[in-house]
Amino acid sequence: KLMHWGSATRGVTFDDAEHIAFIQRYPAYRDPYLSAHLHLVKDRLFCSGAINTRTHRAGNLKLLLLTHNLNLEGAPLFLLEYATYMTKEAGCSLHILASQDGPLRSAYENLGAQITIVDAGPLYAAPDQSIFNERLSNIAQSIDWKQVDLVICNTVVSFWGVHLARLADKPSLFYIHESTSIFRFFEQMLRLELHQLVSDAFSQTTNALFLCAATQAYYVDHNRSNNFRLVPSWIQIEKIEQFRSSQTRAALRRKHGFQDHEIIIANIGTVCERKGQHIFVRAIQHFNRKYSSDAPVRFVMVGARPGIYLDLLKGDIANLKLPNVTLVPETREVFDFFLLADLFVCSSFEESFPRVIMEAMVFRTPIITTDVHGIADILGQRQEGYLVKPGDVAGLSQMMHLCLTKERSGRSLTPTAYSKALRFYDYHKVLPHHVALARAAVLEYQ
Repeated sequence: KLMHWGSATRGVTFDDAEHIAFIQRYPAYRDPYLSAHLHLVKDRLFCSGAINTRTHRAGNLKLLLLTHNLNLEGAPLFLLEYATYMTKEAGCSLHILASQDGPLRSAYENLGAQITIVDAGPLYAAPDQSIFNERLSNIAQSIDWKQVDLVICNTVVSFWGVHLARLADKPSLFYIHESTSIFRFFEQMLRLELHQLVSDAFSQTTNALFLCAATQAYYVDHNRSNNFRLVPSWIQIEKIEQFRSSQTRAALRRKHGFQDHEIIIANIGTVCERKGQHIFVRAIQHFNRKYSSDAPVRFVMVGARPGIYLDLLKGDIANLKLPNVTLVPETREVFDFFLLADLFVCSSFEESFPRVIMEAMVFRTPIITTDVHGIADILGQRQEGYLVKPGDVAGLSQMMHLCLTKERSGRSLTPTAYSKALRFYDYHKVLPHHVALARAAVLEYQ
């Protein structure tokens, strides 16, 4: 008789170093006795009988990828990493259809992608469905459909890509990042009578793909074709590790004009109302007033995009007399700030499955974040990070102080966060699943 006494030898906690060592030693390990139709959800196995496990038959696909812009933002970067894997690992060819040019163009060109910039404004401004269809047809005529097997629509903004694919009799995948309703998102962007076109896109696409259940919940009423799927997101851990090994915190601080002895708390992400930097500013005021520190504390906001919201933030910073705040414009060097920071803060009101959280996990930067949508799927409260309610100024300030205190005492959560990133969000583990989804969409449509 074999008896197992849980926790008798290891104690009541897990050694994160053991998890990390196992994953690094056996990076491609898969239990040979676990069916491909089974997947793990919060420590429980679920069966997905509809999954096609022989998708390699579809071969190398010709992809048409739609994105609203080519800027240094979360969703376009998500699509770039997707495109990179699809090209280099899955042998796909790419045609990028973007509504706005941007700094990511060169990265796509390096992948050998054909890039077409289309003005989608007339689609959103269409007075009725007839005019919408006419303008969509004009876009369709500019594409060589013989060179397209599958249309990938990135974000709800690209809903028209599903209709474009349907017009050309092609399958499509619809990746949704926005945790909001159709009405709220398109209220100022699309005539109310055309909102039905967005709803139709959810039922007409081959699969609508969501990165977390909280985001999917906003659209569940539009799941008329039973084609909604939850899919994992990813982060390029290898790329971050290479950066960490080639840089030092001290050198990066000198590069950006910060002192070695400063405590740096960084809020990283495009400055906009949705990301709640105005709450962060007021939390800074509360922190400065209530907590003292042996070392000076500097608060850095990375992603300062010119606009009305940034002007309001600057006004708040001046009116509240906050001399220890630094604003950094949008930059390609965002990795610098994850490594030079002592603490990472996310103050968002609305997210799906934010890449900045996963990046902070891999950089081993302590995390404080609002508890919104998919963030709770990534981090457990006081397990991989610290969660606060969105809009809670005092709570955010108190949690920043608590986290700094825990770090000084040696009770850091960063090893646990890094271990989870390795196990669940590694680019090389997750992307094969997305390749299989793309190939299955093509096979099922044939």
